[in-house]
Amino acid sequence: MADEKISQLQSYTSPQSEDLLLIIANPNQSPFGKNITLKALFGNLPSNTSIDGTLEVTGNATFSGTNNTFQSLNITDTLQVYRVNASNALIVPFMTPDNVGTGMAVGQICIDANYFYAKTANNVVKRGTLSTF
Repeated sequence: MADEKISQLQSYTSPQSEDLLLIIANPNQSPFGKNITLKALFGNLPSNTSIDGTLEVTGNATFSGTNNTFQSLNITDTLQVYRVNASNALIVPFMTPDNVGTGMAVGQICIDANYFYAKTANNVVKRGTLSTF
């Protein structure tokens, strides 16, 4: 491996969070090599990072700031949005909660085919009937 160019190394298509990447620090002055795990790198992405393609999050994700743009947003579980300012948009999950709002935060709202729900306090969910007009 010591005699191979990086471009000659075999492609690695299944990286793990503990895998190491080579970092050349201070490349324009006195370069030196360091390593970083994928987990450390992606757990500390700088602000204004752009991701082209699909971002899949299997845990919790927080998007903060004033310019969070999503071309397409597919929610497969509960989405909690506390403040949205873009074009007065409001993202409301389509779901039917139980009568105490298990898994919902106080202040969270949701909707299903028949009702609009709001969790107003711990163990209190209120609903309003939807009707055609």
